[in-house]
Amino acid sequence: MDPSLDLPDSTDWLGTSLSAFEPLEAALRCEICKEFYDTPVITSCSHTFCSRCIRRCITVDGKCPTCKKQVQADKLVPNYVAREIVERFQFARPRAMELAKQDSVVAPAKETVHAIEADEKPDEAW
Repeated sequence: MDPSLDLPDSTDWLGTSLSAFEPLEAALRCEICKEFYDTPVITSCSHTFCSRCIRRCITVDGKCPTCKKQVQADKLVPNYVAREIVERFQFARPRAMELAKQDSVVAPAKETVHAIEADEKPDEAW
């Protein structure tokens, strides 16, 4: 696969030392477009979506994509907290991912060194 086509998503954390970040990142992404929230809004049923995404859905059937309750555009409220969290997470993500990937490469190497020192197979070192 062409690396330039590899788009970041929450599953990037799986298999790293920070795999617990996967559900955190997933919670910061719009259920409709799967991207980080862009101008997030809260619906009357308390779900958060990108403003543009939910407005498109409302024009089609007037229902929340998550719970199917009726939603009105004039009842959408900006979700400033979600916006701030997304901005901070996006700022920290590249460095955190870099560290997580380094840790996942270093950890198996350490296990192999311990196994060699103990004259055991890598799987049996711990």
